[in-house]
Order: sequence, then structure tokens, then C-alpha cells
Amino acid sequence: MADLKRYQNTKRKPLSNIFTDDAPACTRDYFFSAVGNHPMMEDDGLFTFTEPFETDKTIFIGHTPTVDGKPFFSDKYDLVALDTGAGSGGPLTLMDMDSFEYWQA
Repeated sequence: MADLKRYQNTKRKPLSNIFTDDAPACTRDYFFSAVGNHPMMEDDGLFTFTEPFETDKTIFIGHTPTVDGKPFFSDKYDLVALDTGAGSGGPLTLMDMDSFEYWQA
């Protein structure tokens, strides 16, 4: 875990370089803000609370596992988190992006 944190610290770009009108991006801060509490939200000085984007699109993200092995949905943040931990013993999840119906194996 320490090596992962070290890697994330060195690779993290300033938010001003990530979010632009032409190319908005989603960071873990956005996911953690939507969830409100997550085991990876440690007080390491890297987390910044993020307000919801104003968008008419749904943002689908991965690479940060949900806590309960089910997709996470946030209407306020227009966010769907699909990483359900398949790489660490959780289920693999497939979702229909139009209906939000999902299947797990």
C-alpha cells in the first residue's frame, strides 16, 4: 500500500491541469466526494472535496473499488462507479450504460 501511495503522490497532476472546458476529467476526489466516506479516503493531505459537475451526462468510472461489491450510483454527482473489486476477490461487473441494468459473475 505504501508503494501505491508513493506512486499516486508522484503521478498526481494539479487539478488546474486536469479540468478544462474541452477535456473534463474525473479524479478519485470526485468519487470520494460522491460517496462521502471510503476506506481509501485517508487523511494524507491529497483528498480535496469536489462539488458536483453541472452536466447532462452520466460519468462512469473504475479503478477505485466500491466498498460492498456492487456498483455505486450518485444522482447528485451524475456518477456510476463500476469497479466492484474483481481483481481482489470481488465480482466482475458488466453494465448496460443505457438502462443501468448490471450483471455480476
